[in-house]
Amino acid sequence: MTTALLFFVFGFVIAVLTTPWVIRLAHSGVGMDIPDESRKRQATPIPRLGGMPLMLALSLGLIVILLREPARTAEWFPILIGAALMYGLGLCDDVKPLGAKVKLIGQVAIAALVDWLGLRIETLSLPGVGLIELGGWSGPVTVFWLIAIPNVVNLIDGFDGLAGGLGMIMALTLGIVGLFTGHFAVTWFAFVMAGALLGFLVFNFPPARIYLGDGGA
Repeated sequence: MTTALLFFVFGFVIAVLTTPWVIRLAHSGVGMDIPDESRKRQATPIPRLGGMPLMLALSLGLIVILLREPARTAEWFPILIGAALMYGLGLCDDVKPLGAKVKLIGQVAIAALVDWLGLRIETLSLPGVGLIELGGWSGPVTVFWLIAIPNVVNLIDGFDGLAGGLGMIMALTLGIVGLFTGHFAVTWFAFVMAGALLGFLVFNFPPARIYLGDGGA
């Protein structure tokens, strides 16, 4: 548990220290979220590059995890590739909107690559039913999940503190489950994410000074 808390603090410190720099970068004319009449109702343009400090914290955290457990590098490779590519696609859209069609095609391609690399959902656990083997549906379910989650988070990103707070709760839940089931690398990674999101929330609580953006989502 002590190690998990250290990873949490690690993520928090990185996010808290780097987010102000990202805010200044955005205000120089890069990646500003412009208000509109639907989802984006803030009074003034707000930076949407919040994914930068999160990606930095997760990348450094993963490096530390793999230094502690180098034998698991191959196992984590699809996660690293998928996260980097999905973040890169989102960052491009934050800096210069790609359009919904182009972004969706990119997300499908990245999710399919992750599935091809061997990271997939093979079973579902349903209360009262037990484990369900997906069989041939494993690939489509994996691709759908990897596309759906970032888009759902992106939809709620315009509400101050909501996306970051929900993400932090989910990361902490995953970390605690990993801790009690003995999956310590998963626990450490989840706690880095939770800490980074808490650091991000320092600047995202109302009134928000930065949003996650597509990259962060």
